[in-house]
Amino acid sequence: NITCSVAVQVQKVAGGNYTRDDCDRLALFCNVVYLQQYNMAQYAQGGVPTISPFTCQYHAKDNLIVLAELASREANAEFFEAFNSTFSWMLMAQSFDLHCGDSVQAVSPACGGWG
Repeated sequence: NITCSVAVQVQKVAGGNYTRDDCDRLALFCNVVYLQQYNMAQYAQGGVPTISPFTCQYHAKDNLIVLAELASREANAEFFEAFNSTFSWMLMAQSFDLHCGDSVQAVSPACGGWG
């Protein structure tokens, strides 16, 4: 079974003032978006297909990058389905003060996901 690395990047074109705390918050946001689809019984049985959760890899005043390793192509597809929902995008725009020209990108080169 192939594992899937996923990277999520947030960039501001102007007025960025991101900190390490914002990067950690982005990681938490991505973990919640992904894990919300699983119930407590699946958690308890270790049935959540994550090898390593999203963690902050890079932060600058105008740029945040988080990475995770998901356990399969199916897990990768599930993340991108949840991440690409209208609700997720609206919540991300408000949570990270995104405006016209700012960008959010999620990629999984080995497994074909993007958002």
